[in-house]
Amino acid sequence: MKSNDEFLAVLEELDIKLPFDEEIIAGESNPLAQPLTLSNGFTIGNRFCVHPMEGWDAETDGNPSELVFRRLAAFWPEWRKLIWGGELLQSVLMGEQIQTNW
Repeated sequence: MKSNDEFLAVLEELDIKLPFDEEIIAGESNPLAQPLTLSNGFTIGNRFCVHPMEGWDAETDGNPSELVFRRLAAFWPEWRKLIWGGELLQSVLMGEQIQTNW
């Protein structure tokens, strides 16, 4: 699909009600470029997020390994402010799998 009208036609055909802005707002005015303050007072610089699905290796104590930080560096351009993940870190100690839920 290359236009809003084509997208809207597909939504109507599928009977999906999904409102969307017809104009893309670029740059710092984009709502996703705005900071987000969480209920605990922590502020994230913008609303772009990366969610790597694998590569969450852990040390034997359950903390992220150096490999995790090297992998995440590849997903971390300056404009991205949040990485979502780490739900399950895994390490293997002498053939025994250890799982840590954060």
